[in-house]
Amino acid sequence: MTNTLGQPLLPTRCLPRFALSGNRQYWEDETGQQWTRRMGRDGSWTEWERVEAPPQPEQAAYDPFYLYLVMQSQAQGEPLHWSLFVARETGPGTVYQVKGDNTYMHYQHAANVNLRESHSFYNAYQLCELSNDGLQWLDGYANRVPPPQAENRASVTENCQSWVIRVLRELQSVYVVDEETVDSMEALVQPIN
Repeated sequence: MTNTLGQPLLPTRCLPRFALSGNRQYWEDETGQQWTRRMGRDGSWTEWERVEAPPQPEQAAYDPFYLYLVMQSQAQGEPLHWSLFVARETGPGTVYQVKGDNTYMHYQHAANVNLRESHSFYNAYQLCELSNDGLQWLDGYANRVPPPQAENRASVTENCQSWVIRVLRELQSVYVVDEETVDSMEALVQPIN
């Protein structure tokens, strides 16, 4: 249908939001619904059709990274091995740890590891949720806090557990982990044999 000037008639609910693009007309009614029609080859307009909203992308489920203190069994009579582990609620993650003889420990960090499925897994404590900044702080401190070393076995005063506590204290100083959490983990430190 056209008006007396030969222009296409718009639905009476049409608002000033009207556009012409190529051989299509677009308009939006007072409810926000969008409509379109096209011009046929003979110059006549098709009926108005409702424009369906594109499907909204599924919002990704919130799945943050957490910092865990993981404990693993060692040889009989030895204290538990401690490490820091960054992972989502399930699946693999990155382990920050020191290993070796107590007189000369060294960093042994590894990515894409699932400590929770290790045969030596003993326990894990979820310490906090990590932001991107928290991840950077952890990576920095885990690579800067020196591993325990001693001149001989008799002078050993630290092990992997002590190292984890020192890293956690650094993270506490920049508000990644709270003091109460670090204190509760420090209370679990076992004596050095």
